[in-house]
Amino acid sequence: MRMSGIGLEELVPGLGASCGSTILDDAFLAMFRDAIGTNKYDEVIENSPQLKAKIRSSWERCKVAFCGTDDAFRYPITVPRALYKVCLHEDGEPVLGTGGATFEDGEFFVTYDTMHILYQDIVEQVHGLVLSMLAACQDQSIQIAHILCVGGFSQSKFLVNELRERLQSEEAKVGVSLNGPAAILLGAPIFGTP
Repeated sequence: MRMSGIGLEELVPGLGASCGSTILDDAFLAMFRDAIGTNKYDEVIENSPQLKAKIRSSWERCKVAFCGTDDAFRYPITVPRALYKVCLHEDGEPVLGTGGATFEDGEFFVTYDTMHILYQDIVEQVHGLVLSMLAACQDQSIQIAHILCVGGFSQSKFLVNELRERLQSEEAKVGVSLNGPAAILLGAPIFGTP
């Protein structure tokens, strides 16, 4: 966005995409549901929908904790008792298709590999979107000095680090809003404020 004589002007109209953290949340919940057992998970959640919020809350803390720099990363997601009782997996045994995640003592431990599996497609989408926006700006001879990460993904140290690494050859610097989740409401994309 840029200020013009008539107000704000969108520099690359129509290039946005849905690739936010809710897609990552959905990917985790799908993996978790499969790990519990889809039918059993659905039954329990249908009878106690509030349990889904407990899982999401624990997952939210995991996302923020993951930086991608520690290959020994292992983070517990609290499994509500009703779901743990119907879980089809033995404690400590890696769950197929999860990158080595395990159920242990009422928790679902996600690993470094689990997080990479979950993030992989989304990081690719975000990177592709940024590249297409940069190319569109370049086609219009618009110089970009900064790329500001806002919204839920700005809380993801892993995503920001991945973008910085992948965009090293670009002149624009990747920055993060100090209050990422509220940055959209506070006008960071419009006014360039942290």
